[in-house]
Amino acid sequence: MPSHKRALPAPVCLLVVCLLFAACATRPPAPAPAPPAAGPAPPSAAAVRTWTAAELRAELAELYSGLQAAHYDLFAFRTKADYDRQYAATREAIRDGMTAREVVRLFQPFVAFGRVGHARLDFPVADYIAAARDGGKILPLDIRVEDGRVFVAYDYTGDPRLAPGTELLSLDGRPMAEEVAAIGRYVSGETDYFVHAQLEEYFPRWLWLDRGSIDRFTLEVARPEGRTTVTVAGQPIGEVEPLKSQWSTRLHEREVRILDGGIAYLRPGPFYNVDGGDSMDVTAFHAFVDQAFAQVLAAGAGKLIVDVRNNPGGDNSFSDHLVAWFAARPFRFSDAFHLKASPQTLAAYAPKPGEPYDAAGLVGRMYGEMSRRGAGETFLFDLSYVEPRAASRFGGRVYVLVNRHSYSNSASMAAMVQDYGFATILGEETGDLPTTYASSVRFTLPRTGLSVSYPKSYFVRPNGDRSLRGVVPDLAIPTPRPGASTAPDPVLDAAIALVRGH
Repeated sequence: MPSHKRALPAPVCLLVVCLLFAACATRPPAPAPAPPAAGPAPPSAAAVRTWTAAELRAELAELYSGLQAAHYDLFAFRTKADYDRQYAATREAIRDGMTAREVVRLFQPFVAFGRVGHARLDFPVADYIAAARDGGKILPLDIRVEDGRVFVAYDYTGDPRLAPGTELLSLDGRPMAEEVAAIGRYVSGETDYFVHAQLEEYFPRWLWLDRGSIDRFTLEVARPEGRTTVTVAGQPIGEVEPLKSQWSTRLHEREVRILDGGIAYLRPGPFYNVDGGDSMDVTAFHAFVDQAFAQVLAAGAGKLIVDVRNNPGGDNSFSDHLVAWFAARPFRFSDAFHLKASPQTLAAYAPKPGEPYDAAGLVGRMYGEMSRRGAGETFLFDLSYVEPRAASRFGGRVYVLVNRHSYSNSASMAAMVQDYGFATILGEETGDLPTTYASSVRFTLPRTGLSVSYPKSYFVRPNGDRSLRGVVPDLAIPTPRPGASTAPDPVLDAAIALVRGH
């Protein structure tokens, strides 16, 4: 359970899904991730559970009432009257015999209507896996959205007409701007920039949610010789996902190295335990960070680049340990951290029989405070300051490299070190926000078993800025359009050159 930071922004954890689908590929590419440990297989499409309209109307009522009770402010960006109208329209669309995919397809736009990035339904993974096992097909490319235009980011077909950087003009006759807006209804996010950033990572999956398996797609693209139409065969889910994982998993790997000119490079990876078991177990992460800084200090590096691009975030119990290695004074990620007491959050944080529980720890203190409040009451919670390391610390100049895919705690960490003056921020503006409704908790809908994430808190970045902006870099490094550079990592190259001269 996250202590007080946010769940991953993606509809489903990328690494988990890629591992699952490596086993589903009919012609698995090499190298492919190892399949998961043996366990009960998801049901085939023929055995997927359905629900009656009466059950789903009751489920929608549970969803709406639960969000109003638990969400810190469901109506922060929408009026209640507008939400009531959305509720009525969603209720009207319910019909008998809907599957989990169809329920999420109907209910997720209702949740996303609130424009709060940390309120969402879980992606219907079991249905997606069942579709993969039954040969379900998806669009075999990823997209990049740039100033209202859509480009191919990654192509899994090998068709040179769809090389990265190719502009997509329409999909099955619908202009791409309309398609992005239509699929964007499923994505929770405060700003269009944040929504588009998430679509760049998961567009084919949301398109599958919207349409199901598709055998063929017709794309209109802009080529040097003019507009042309490309017919693309839908590719099996179990083939596309491992191909996607070949590049995406590398983004989450931990790395430390010493560069020329007294510059060190550190990519810490996600701010949660990626080694299996308890996601909140900090042991391996802290050990890696300590070893990395020992290497940096031994090399005598005077400058350090911390790379949190494409970082899904996690919990500040991980990132605070990293920051403590170069912080010059006590710090905390929020200037004002507000909580809301609700039955749902109390149930999530209640001590579990037989499990260790620290009443003086952060979760224990939050649970104690909420227990003394009335349901629905919001209040300011006192976050403790984190002390810099008492022993050796890195005293050189620190640069944190971000991009639009620096999510959740990685964006909050970048904002914090910027506000405290601990580091210079490089890169492009983050999609996720450092002042936001967040700290996700979950409740489960009783009939479908769908998991609902909601923000139990509202927090403000350390400098007090409450605007709906991501972390804006001190020194901008634009991300090149796909295909514009042959270098493996042109942004990092630019960052290193900039740091050398700064």
